[in-house]
Amino acid sequence: MRYITDTDFLPEYRDLHFDSYQLLYGIAINQQEEQIYDTIITLCRKYREPILRKSKVDYWKTLVDRVISRLDYIDDKAEVMVYLPYTQMLCTPERLIQRYTYARLVLDNVRGLEMNQLTRRGNKSADDIRWFYPIKKLEDLMYDAIPTLSKLHHKSESEIREVIINELVRRGVDSIDSKSSEENENLYIKVFLNGRYLKELQPASESKEDNEPTYNTQTKLESVGFLYYALQYYFSQAQELKKGEIGKLLKKAVVRIANGLETPLEKYDSANCSNNTAYKYVNKKLFNNDSTNFDTLQHIEEALKNHGIKVPDELSGKITHRRGGDKSKC
Repeated sequence: MRYITDTDFLPEYRDLHFDSYQLLYGIAINQQEEQIYDTIITLCRKYREPILRKSKVDYWKTLVDRVISRLDYIDDKAEVMVYLPYTQMLCTPERLIQRYTYARLVLDNVRGLEMNQLTRRGNKSADDIRWFYPIKKLEDLMYDAIPTLSKLHHKSESEIREVIINELVRRGVDSIDSKSSEENENLYIKVFLNGRYLKELQPASESKEDNEPTYNTQTKLESVGFLYYALQYYFSQAQELKKGEIGKLLKKAVVRIANGLETPLEKYDSANCSNNTAYKYVNKKLFNNDSTNFDTLQHIEEALKNHGIKVPDELSGKITHRRGGDKSKC
């Protein structure tokens, strides 16, 4: 079993405003749908101007989407657990994805509501929810957890305090002189996660060490890419469809056909498509983004040409750009 912690899927604490911190960290800490709902309602009620409130909700949705995307990048989720030492929260990535997805749906539903419609469960007052909102500042949560962590990890409170201080320094929350950032991170992981840390969580597009696609199935990328552009070519000729309908039909068709090619004897589960590999390839466009292997782009281009299908500008432009910047081919 390997572990990830809050820094792997949540934005840096020091970069978040109060409301964004309460939302994102509050979901991870509280996890209960009722508490998530009341937190969102309370945050919305802080902004009485409709335009400002809608803008805030839209911004929060982008943050939640990023968190879901980060968690969704985890491969072999059954072998990974999410652990927040300072709250003793331990759960699966899937559980957290469900909670953040629920929060995203609540944000969608409250976006256009008037102030008098923004009511907490049972018309609870702000005082009624003080026990879970607002959550304490991150540094206070960590310091408060020292006695519990000391008992759990069989270390003195002074030792645990040093680990916490080091971690806060590493995160840029505290400025107390301590060890180097690398040593701080290793100490936190060594003590609380027993060194079993999933370092490969970072998406391929953000990785500094590896430019290969996150999903290590080259053939599938090539096949899905070919299908995507082939169907795009034919769907563009479907004049009877409205413009807004073509894109949706295109993605749906690619996912279903790709699954039919790979697992023809298995029934396609549309209810759980977010966990489907082809679905991720299409929606993240992993066959044609900044991290895509150049050989994959060339393969898709050649396959399209061999079957008499026009190579779209977005693909040919990227290939031309790659070739121009590849000095080894000069």
